[in-house]
Amino acid sequence: MGGIIPRICISLRSKNRTVRKLACEIASNLFQHSSSEMFEVFVSGLLEHLVQVCEKDENEVSKEALIAISKLAQNISLEQVFKLIDLGVLEALHSQMLRTSTEQILLAIQVIEQFLRKEKDVKKGGTKVSFKETGLVELLEIKSILQTLENLQLHENYEVYETTYRIIQQYFIEPEDCLLYTSDAADDLLCVDLGGRRIIKK
Repeated sequence: MGGIIPRICISLRSKNRTVRKLACEIASNLFQHSSSEMFEVFVSGLLEHLVQVCEKDENEVSKEALIAISKLAQNISLEQVFKLIDLGVLEALHSQMLRTSTEQILLAIQVIEQFLRKEKDVKKGGTKVSFKETGLVELLEIKSILQTLENLQLHENYEVYETTYRIIQQYFIEPEDCLLYTSDAADDLLCVDLGGRRIIKK
């Protein structure tokens, strides 16, 4: 795996769109491995370049980078998810959620759902998430991604609506059946302010 990774990194920085797109496709193939084989991928600098392409490149190329990230997300641990977050993957996914392509929007929110599921499974197993002070749910609120998920519930595509609705229901509902909001959009409803977040009673 080692010989090809530096070449992918170089290709991801190419000025040629076709070369960058092909590099993303090759990266996708590399990510068909278990998390135990991902160490070299994380220390090589490849992911930093891939995340930048996903966030800032034009649609056709950024879509391939997003596909690569989605394949990576399937085969990494929660600790590796947070390493990816440190490289800016949440900002990249958020940029995809704001694009016009339904396919890219859906894939981005599905990756976020995978991340959330990994965190929930770890916590359910009784393992303390000691490598990150701020949990993923809180990070999504801080970075305004929760607000975008809420907005996407109005999307014309049913699968986008269904996925965002499911994410909010499963990960952003308090045990006492209250919905967390990050804005003042429902000030006229019964609500309690907790440290800047609004709890909207159902």
